Amino acid sequence: MPANEPTSEQVSCWEAEQRDIATTICLTEEDPDLLSHVKYIAGVDLSFLSKERFHADQRDFDYAAAGVVVVKYPSMEVVCFLHEVLPLPIPYISGLLAVREAPPLLRLFERLKVEHPEFYPDLLMVDGNGIWHPRMCGLATTLSHTLSIPTIGVSKKLMELPSFTKDMLKEETMPHLQTRGDWAVIKPRDMIPGLPDDRQPVAAAVLTGESHKPIFVSQGGHISLETAVKVVSAVSHVRIPQPIRAADHATRDLIAEYYESHQSPVNE
Repeated sequence: MPANEPTSEQVSCWEAEQRDIATTICLTEEDPDLLSHVKYIAGVDLSFLSKERFHADQRDFDYAAAGVVVVKYPSMEVVCFLHEVLPLPIPYISGLLAVREAPPLLRLFERLKVEHPEFYPDLLMVDGNGIWHPRMCGLATTLSHTLSIPTIGVSKKLMELPSFTKDMLKEETMPHLQTRGDWAVIKPRDMIPGLPDDRQPVAAAVLTGESHKPIFVSQGGHISLETAVKVVSAVSHVRIPQPIRAADHATRDLIAEYYESHQSPVNE
């Protein structure tokens, strides 16, 4: 087992924590007219550095640029960008992305609150799933649980669940998606064991921009699915919502600057 590989006991503990969060997360917005009162929206993303750029003794961990971009709504003007380049000691584990990626993002929000409180967001958009997750606790839900702000998970690819597959999406959902703005609710056919009957994964397949490929929108927390879809549609001039797209571009640019300068990737 690699030195940074978690034990089965640790994995079980993380999964239990996710189930606990799923039972408490709020799935409606406190403000019934949320979008009308939004001034700033944050988008978060992590971009990864190629291990081939490192010496052999530096390749035990993945390295990533974590970024939080805040845009002004509705202009989508970037008003703030905070970032951190760091090693990720926990490897990728399916269903446990939040364990790996949430800590650096939460640190950035702590900095945002201290360094730029005037830009603290009214809403957060995450490149990752919310309650569309086998334990109803993806990265977006983990962040919303800690930050207590309306949070939307947006995934470019469908996370397959035991009773909702890509084939089912193609057969049952895609015929209802024809033009920009179309969306359809997706749910597993069967209840997922270990989750309450009234707490089961749900998401929306949404057509944005000019693409015929849907994105998958799910509640992170403190927002309803209908409002989440409305927000995503309002900030998506192309397929990917602009706050997430801005965070992706900013972190990729950061990595490109590192490659160009050949500086050490880890923050001092």
